[in-house]
Amino acid sequence: MNRMKGMKMKLTYLMLLLFNVMAFSATTQSDLLIKDLWKITGRGEVFWRQEEVRIKDCLISLTEQQAGAYEFSFEAQTPEGEEQVQIWSGFGFQNRDNRYALGLRGGNNNDLYLCRYQDDAKSKMLALESLDFEPKPGEWHKIKLVFFNGHIRVYLNGETSSRIVVEDEAPLPPGKVVLGGGWISTVYRNVSVTTLDLDAVKTYQNDDRKFEIKLTSEEKEAIRKKQRAAYKPVKIASFKKARTSVSLEGNWLFCPEQEVRGFNPGDEILDDNNWHVMEVPQFWNTVRNWLHLQDSGLPHKGSGISDNYREKEYARIGAYTFDAENTTAAWYRHHLLLPKNTGDKRFILHFDAVSKVADVFVNGHHAGSHIGMFGDFDVDITDFVKPGNNVIAVNVKVRQYDRVHNADEYVTTAVSVEINNDMLNSLPHGMFKNTEGGIWQPVSLEIVNPVSITDVFANTKTDGGNFEISLKNTSSEDKTVETRVKVTDKVSKKVLFESSEKELVKAGAEQVLTVKKENISPKLWSPHNPNLYVCETSVYEAGQMVDKNTMDIGFRTFEINDGKFVLNGNDYWLGGANHPPCGIAPNNEVLAQKFFGFMNENNQMVTRSHGCPFTKAWMDAADEQGVGVSYEGPFPWFMIGEMPSPELIEIWRNETLALVKKYRNHPSLLVWTINNEMYFTMFYHNDPPEIRLEKWKILSDVIKEIRRLSPNAAISADSGYSRVKGDYDKNLAPHGIDDGDIDDRHIYNNWYNRDFFQMYNGEWAKRIYWSPGANPGRAFFSQETSTGYTNNDDGHFNRKYMFNNYVPQSWLGNWAYEDHDPKFTFQRRDFMTKELVETIRRTSSETAGLQLFANVTWFRNVHDAERIEPYPVNYAVKKAYQPVLVSAELFGRSFYAGATIQPRVCIINNNLEAESLPSSNLKWEIVSGEETLASGEVKTEAVPFYERQWFNLSVKMPAQLPAGKMKCQLVLSLENNDKVISKNDYDITIAEKKWAASQLASEKTIGVFDITGETNKTLNALGVKYVELTDLTEIRFKKLDLIIVANLDADNEVPYNWEDVRTVMGNGTNVLLVHPGKHMQWLMYDRIESVYEREGRVVNMHIPEHPVFNEIEPLELAWWQPENGELPRACKRSYRLKKKDDTTDLCTYLRPHTGLSGNRIETYREMSGIPLLLVNEKKGTLIASEMEVNRGTNDPVAGKLLTNIIDFLLQ
Repeated sequence: MNRMKGMKMKLTYLMLLLFNVMAFSATTQSDLLIKDLWKITGRGEVFWRQEEVRIKDCLISLTEQQAGAYEFSFEAQTPEGEEQVQIWSGFGFQNRDNRYALGLRGGNNNDLYLCRYQDDAKSKMLALESLDFEPKPGEWHKIKLVFFNGHIRVYLNGETSSRIVVEDEAPLPPGKVVLGGGWISTVYRNVSVTTLDLDAVKTYQNDDRKFEIKLTSEEKEAIRKKQRAAYKPVKIASFKKARTSVSLEGNWLFCPEQEVRGFNPGDEILDDNNWHVMEVPQFWNTVRNWLHLQDSGLPHKGSGISDNYREKEYARIGAYTFDAENTTAAWYRHHLLLPKNTGDKRFILHFDAVSKVADVFVNGHHAGSHIGMFGDFDVDITDFVKPGNNVIAVNVKVRQYDRVHNADEYVTTAVSVEINNDMLNSLPHGMFKNTEGGIWQPVSLEIVNPVSITDVFANTKTDGGNFEISLKNTSSEDKTVETRVKVTDKVSKKVLFESSEKELVKAGAEQVLTVKKENISPKLWSPHNPNLYVCETSVYEAGQMVDKNTMDIGFRTFEINDGKFVLNGNDYWLGGANHPPCGIAPNNEVLAQKFFGFMNENNQMVTRSHGCPFTKAWMDAADEQGVGVSYEGPFPWFMIGEMPSPELIEIWRNETLALVKKYRNHPSLLVWTINNEMYFTMFYHNDPPEIRLEKWKILSDVIKEIRRLSPNAAISADSGYSRVKGDYDKNLAPHGIDDGDIDDRHIYNNWYNRDFFQMYNGEWAKRIYWSPGANPGRAFFSQETSTGYTNNDDGHFNRKYMFNNYVPQSWLGNWAYEDHDPKFTFQRRDFMTKELVETIRRTSSETAGLQLFANVTWFRNVHDAERIEPYPVNYAVKKAYQPVLVSAELFGRSFYAGATIQPRVCIINNNLEAESLPSSNLKWEIVSGEETLASGEVKTEAVPFYERQWFNLSVKMPAQLPAGKMKCQLVLSLENNDKVISKNDYDITIAEKKWAASQLASEKTIGVFDITGETNKTLNALGVKYVELTDLTEIRFKKLDLIIVANLDADNEVPYNWEDVRTVMGNGTNVLLVHPGKHMQWLMYDRIESVYEREGRVVNMHIPEHPVFNEIEPLELAWWQPENGELPRACKRSYRLKKKDDTTDLCTYLRPHTGLSGNRIETYREMSGIPLLLVNEKKGTLIASEMEVNRGTNDPVAGKLLTNIIDFLLQ
């Protein structure tokens, strides 16, 4: 039915187009920049000057509607001095909610952007095309747009090929052309509109050529030849007496599987002059990790998290001389030149990671293989190398994520496991798309003697440790060796200790030597003091060094006691965020150091290797910069649903344990998190009991093995798992199941779920949805508490969530979109994030730590070490994560001048010295810029370590202000002996009563019928004079300029003569209804479809230029100051409308949600409404308000909205 309806609409549109192009020959309207021809929409600036118009923060639409097919062209410039180019325009304009928007962007963005805005959640991203140049302020650009039958072409700067070629399959009806719409000042000139005739339409319809930025096949071949000629083998002239380690990073020869025809790429003798060149380490195709290049059904093959990253990746792939994206398997070759005499040396190829299956050949011989994307592996190639030229060939296989038709075809046999296509698809791949292939982590050639070190495990503690050294003797003789361990301070170079042990290593054996060291006093490692030591392990035979291992270590302990994390013997509250951008920059050492440096500077002391198990580059950086790591395993959502095959379980187990052994020496590694969201809590009723127990046994066995291999770390059984006590006692404990040490809540307050105010009474540690909350004795530690995802280009919320899910609109409305200033996104997200952390720390003593998610979205250019830049949320979090936190429990954020507020204040003592806080002074100030407007000071009591202290604070707002309304800060400073222990601040608004006063009420007669007296109280507080109506029938005969009917929602019955309100309004007396509740639907039965009985804490300003919002900022319709201990809110309920031209939704409300499932339109309507509605009927106007204007007694913004409404209706 919907499809037939759509076809009828499209046919109607085609007929309308045909009529218009037949009725009119091609005509051009130029010189259109005449002020009277345009209408302003929005609250912004429009300056007209001769033949130009400058627009900022609004748009103007041509009053004449464009029908049929047309060209719309203009020239535009972002003036010099602006930081970036944002040239916005549009067409098909019906109103602000139904129009096309076109943006030319340069600076933070560098693209052409096209979307369709449409109400009822039908907005759609239509095109995003990267530019081959960067538009800069001061440059003029000519833009020509062609529109016909839903087809859209966009041309730049006189080019004959269009930059955008797209068809909107559900086009808007004919509308008006638009200039402006962005937040940065833009100048427009030479505006023209040309109506197209049939010939012109046909020409454009046949011209679907699109401007392309890519190399031709000829250009690629020329590049390939040049790169191949420049390729050089690795030459090793001589060997060290001990170990020789040779990096094999750099250029390798490369041949995609589809180019293998008639030859064996693994052969030693082979003409490889036609091969390509590929850098190692690197994936050969685009790297898609979580939101970065996640396929979200948007036209630009990504989620919108970072267009700059997407462009970088496609430029990298586009520069390759082979078809990278369609390569599912490939061969690598590298030539290795060895000296004539190799003696008794052994040659070991060490791969840090290859995705996903690798077969290694040397000089045509199969030397070894490996399964898995993340684990490292060694291949002993000693038996296959020779003096002179040697050829290393590596066959790498990876497949598409979709199940393949030839699932049973075997592609390799590795480690006694036969891998078919279906299993290859299922191998662990973190949060990569599962198409990434290649030698993607470093490779080296280790040249060692017959006796060599194969592993060193420094199992340290605060006063020493056990050093477990694995030695291997490949010779035919027993060897007596001396093993020396030397540990040196990495900074001072001071030797901490030296030790020497002799050991007989049997011929052909591998054995472990343990060196114990006690009663030493090392500098301990912690995030706030990341002290590192260099551990140098040397093996000597007959006084000659035969091998040496050097690595960084740290001395620390980490355990859990009574539900708390304990670091180096002291309780330690773990505050941090995840995940870093390891997945999109796995080997970028500079970026890793910078990112973790930013984290540490901003009190984010722990992270999780979500999305991609950390590589050596990122683990080293965590050690050095001081960021604790929760190391998450490689297989998210493992074992949900059907039981995996035994082979796949074994592969996952082996890869997990290989990662444990590889990284267990890093002092930053505090927690092993087995996998992400296997949902052993959420879905624990889904499996039959025996299957569930079998899955638990598989997981438990791995946990127990990790405890053995890495005893100095805590374990999270599953990121997202929390123990359900009854289930554990009945079903798990009797079977000896180890479910780890941590209860890990994943939740999305201020994003999908409730806001932080709904945590004010300690709800955080209690059951929320399926998550059971804190368990006594277990560490309650959320590793995924999200407040939303901003993009890495300019800071707007992620495009996927904007167009597909409509999540940001709950918190920002239309202010979330990319043609609006991202400052609104920053302000709201930063506020909610900081307040959520403070709320949890104030109210939940059970919580051992918290990781916010996802700080990969907290930076501009997060993928680029040179250009990475933190967003303000980092600095907000820095305050909330102070070890000693002084935190105010504020409700509203707007106050009247002279008012006294009495917030509770909490001091949380998690100081790093594990010491009690002495009695101190708390100073409070109200500041504006550098000026202090009010201040005070109180004495606080001592606060024991790891405890909190509450007290009441009295804060008097300044009675006089330099302006009627001011943005200020409440600053709290905890000081002792002139030393600042903790400092915090809160953005607040202070306004004088006269600012919120009515300008017209004193000159008019207002009649008020108020059932509860709440609105009367507010009007009295605001100084509004009125006549109190004791009976609603009085409106029939009293001469009134305005009628206010208030708080009828308190009465279940429809008031007597309720219909008179509409009659009087129609006769010319304006009406304000405050909280009419369900009676509004009775009164306006033809306009109100239903009442949405849901309180709204955040309401979005829909028509900011309307007089009811004079002097009110877009984000101020939220969390109004309550009375009587209620939680802040902005509206009591809202209305769902029947479509009428004479109704105006001044505000909108959309409840927090995860997305629009099922029927998008119906779902959207069910969760949204209009809390402030304007109705024009006959001679009068009615405004129905479910906004909490009665809170105007205490909240000046609520008061100002009320008086603005009154003044508007009195005009």
